[in-house]
Amino acid sequence: MSVTEVSARDAILGYVRSYPGIHFRALARNLGLGSGTLNYHTHILAENKLITMLRFRKNKHLFPVGIGLFDQRCLALVRSTSTRALIEVLLSQKDGLTNKELSHKTRLAPSTISWHMQRLLKDGFVHQTNEKYSLCEAEHLRKIVAGYEDAPIDRLVTNFTRLWS
Repeated sequence: MSVTEVSARDAILGYVRSYPGIHFRALARNLGLGSGTLNYHTHILAENKLITMLRFRKNKHLFPVGIGLFDQRCLALVRSTSTRALIEVLLSQKDGLTNKELSHKTRLAPSTISWHMQRLLKDGFVHQTNEKYSLCEAEHLRKIVAGYEDAPIDRLVTNFTRLWS
Protein backbone atom coordinates (compact mmCIF):
# COMPACT_ATOMS: atom_id res chain seq x y z
CA MET A 1 0.00 0.00 0.00
CA SER A 2 1.43 3.34 -1.03
CA VAL A 3 1.61 6.52 1.03
CA THR A 4 -0.71 8.18 -1.49
CA GLU A 5 -3.41 5.57 -0.88
CA VAL A 6 -3.18 6.06 2.89
CA SER A 7 -3.22 9.86 2.48
CA ALA A 8 -6.24 9.64 0.18
CA ARG A 9 -8.13 7.51 2.71
CA ASP A 10 -7.21 9.87 5.55
CA ALA A 11 -8.45 12.81 3.47
CA ILE A 12 -11.69 11.02 2.59
CA LEU A 13 -12.32 9.98 6.19
CA GLY A 14 -11.59 13.48 7.47
CA TYR A 15 -13.92 15.05 4.94
CA VAL A 16 -16.72 12.56 5.62
CA ARG A 17 -16.40 13.22 9.37
CA SER A 18 -16.48 16.99 8.79
CA TYR A 19 -19.38 16.90 6.31
CA PRO A 20 -21.53 13.84 7.05
CA GLY A 21 -23.87 13.02 4.20
CA ILE A 22 -21.69 14.54 1.51
CA HIS A 23 -22.49 13.34 -2.02
CA PHE A 24 -19.99 10.99 -3.58
CA ARG A 25 -19.46 13.35 -6.54
CA ALA A 26 -19.07 16.41 -4.33
CA LEU A 27 -16.43 14.56 -2.32
CA ALA A 28 -14.58 13.60 -5.52
CA ARG A 29 -14.71 17.23 -6.69
CA ASN A 30 -13.65 18.67 -3.33
CA LEU A 31 -10.70 16.28 -2.95
CA GLY A 32 -9.70 16.29 -6.61
CA LEU A 33 -10.04 12.52 -6.90
CA GLY A 34 -11.37 10.56 -9.85
CA SER A 35 -14.58 8.59 -9.36
CA GLY A 36 -12.79 5.25 -9.71
CA THR A 37 -10.13 6.16 -7.17
CA LEU A 38 -12.71 7.50 -4.72
CA ASN A 39 -14.91 4.43 -5.20
CA TYR A 40 -11.94 2.14 -4.46
CA HIS A 41 -10.97 3.96 -1.27
CA THR A 42 -14.53 4.44 0.04
CA HIS A 43 -15.19 0.71 -0.34
CA ILE A 44 -12.07 -0.09 1.66
CA LEU A 45 -13.12 2.41 4.35
CA ALA A 46 -16.62 0.87 4.40
CA GLU A 47 -15.23 -2.69 4.60
CA ASN A 48 -13.17 -1.57 7.61
CA LYS A 49 -16.32 -0.07 9.17
CA LEU A 50 -15.00 3.48 9.19
CA ILE A 51 -17.71 4.92 6.94
CA THR A 52 -21.14 3.92 5.69
CA MET A 53 -22.77 4.68 2.36
CA LEU A 54 -26.43 5.42 1.74
CA ARG A 55 -28.04 5.57 -1.66
CA PHE A 56 -30.85 8.11 -1.28
CA ARG A 57 -32.75 9.50 -4.24
CA LYS A 58 -30.20 8.55 -6.91
CA ASN A 59 -27.26 9.96 -4.91
CA LYS A 60 -24.65 8.11 -2.90
CA HIS A 61 -24.07 9.81 0.46
CA LEU A 62 -21.15 9.05 2.77
CA PHE A 63 -21.27 9.07 6.57
CA PRO A 64 -18.94 8.30 9.44
CA VAL A 65 -19.93 5.12 11.28
CA GLY A 66 -22.29 5.71 14.18
CA ILE A 67 -24.93 7.85 12.49
CA GLY A 68 -28.31 6.09 12.45
CA LEU A 69 -30.32 5.50 9.29
CA PHE A 70 -32.97 8.15 10.07
CA ASP A 71 -30.27 10.76 10.72
CA GLN A 72 -28.51 9.72 7.51
CA ARG A 73 -31.72 10.26 5.56
CA CYS A 74 -32.25 13.65 7.25
CA LEU A 75 -28.70 14.76 6.46
CA ALA A 76 -29.09 13.58 2.87
CA LEU A 77 -32.25 15.69 2.62
CA VAL A 78 -30.69 18.92 3.85
CA ARG A 79 -27.85 18.66 1.32
CA SER A 80 -30.38 19.97 -1.22
CA THR A 81 -30.56 23.77 -0.93
CA SER A 82 -34.24 23.94 -1.98
CA THR A 83 -35.30 21.12 0.31
CA ARG A 84 -33.36 22.66 3.20
CA ALA A 85 -35.07 26.02 2.56
CA LEU A 86 -38.49 24.32 2.66
CA ILE A 87 -37.65 22.47 5.87
CA GLU A 88 -36.39 25.68 7.51
CA VAL A 89 -39.61 27.51 6.60
CA LEU A 90 -41.76 24.62 7.81
CA LEU A 91 -39.80 24.54 11.08
CA SER A 92 -40.80 28.16 11.69
CA GLN A 93 -44.54 27.37 11.42
CA LYS A 94 -46.40 25.16 13.88
CA ASP A 95 -49.64 24.91 11.92
CA GLY A 96 -48.10 24.08 8.54
CA LEU A 97 -48.19 25.98 5.29
CA THR A 98 -49.94 25.68 1.94
CA ASN A 99 -48.11 25.37 -1.36
CA LYS A 100 -48.81 29.05 -2.06
CA GLU A 101 -47.48 30.15 1.35
CA LEU A 102 -44.35 28.03 0.92
CA SER A 103 -43.82 29.50 -2.53
CA HIS A 104 -44.13 33.04 -1.18
CA LYS A 105 -41.77 32.45 1.75
CA THR A 106 -39.08 30.57 -0.21
CA ARG A 107 -39.46 32.41 -3.54
CA LEU A 108 -39.58 29.03 -5.26
CA ALA A 109 -42.11 28.35 -8.02
CA PRO A 110 -45.31 26.57 -6.91
CA SER A 111 -44.46 23.68 -9.25
CA THR A 112 -41.04 23.35 -7.56
CA ILE A 113 -42.75 23.34 -4.15
CA SER A 114 -45.17 20.62 -5.32
CA TRP A 115 -42.34 18.49 -6.66
CA HIS A 116 -40.32 18.72 -3.42
CA MET A 117 -43.34 18.24 -1.18
CA GLN A 118 -44.43 15.09 -3.06
CA ARG A 119 -40.97 13.63 -2.51
CA LEU A 120 -40.99 14.62 1.18
CA LEU A 121 -44.47 13.11 1.58
CA LYS A 122 -43.38 9.88 -0.11
CA ASP A 123 -40.27 9.65 2.09
CA GLY A 124 -42.31 10.24 5.27
CA PHE A 125 -40.75 13.54 6.31
CA VAL A 126 -43.91 15.62 5.77
CA HIS A 127 -47.62 15.07 6.18
CA GLN A 128 -50.46 16.99 4.59
CA THR A 129 -53.71 18.04 6.25
CA ASN A 130 -56.26 20.31 4.57
CA GLU A 131 -53.77 21.42 1.91
CA LYS A 132 -51.21 22.38 4.57
CA TYR A 133 -47.85 20.70 4.83
CA SER A 134 -46.11 20.12 8.15
CA LEU A 135 -43.03 18.23 9.20
CA CYS A 136 -42.96 14.85 10.87
CA GLU A 137 -40.25 14.67 13.55
CA ALA A 138 -39.88 18.48 13.46
CA GLU A 139 -37.68 18.76 16.55
CA HIS A 140 -35.34 16.08 15.32
CA LEU A 141 -35.07 17.81 11.93
CA ARG A 142 -34.48 21.14 13.73
CA LYS A 143 -31.38 19.65 15.40
CA ILE A 144 -30.11 18.22 12.11
CA VAL A 145 -30.60 21.53 10.25
CA ALA A 146 -29.00 23.52 13.09
CA GLY A 147 -25.87 21.37 12.97
CA TYR A 148 -25.67 21.20 9.18
CA GLU A 149 -22.78 22.83 7.34
CA ASP A 150 -22.11 22.88 3.61
CA ALA A 151 -18.72 21.77 2.35
CA PRO A 152 -16.66 24.79 1.17
CA ILE A 153 -17.19 24.22 -2.56
CA ASP A 154 -20.92 23.70 -1.99
CA ARG A 155 -21.11 27.04 -0.13
CA LEU A 156 -19.38 28.72 -3.04
CA VAL A 157 -21.84 27.26 -5.56
CA THR A 158 -24.84 28.18 -3.37
CA ASN A 159 -23.61 31.76 -2.94
CA PHE A 160 -22.93 32.08 -6.66
CA THR A 161 -26.42 30.87 -7.60
CA ARG A 162 -28.03 33.21 -5.03
CA LEU A 163 -26.13 36.09 -6.58
CA TRP A 164 -27.71 35.39 -9.97
CA SER A 165 -31.25 34.60 -8.76
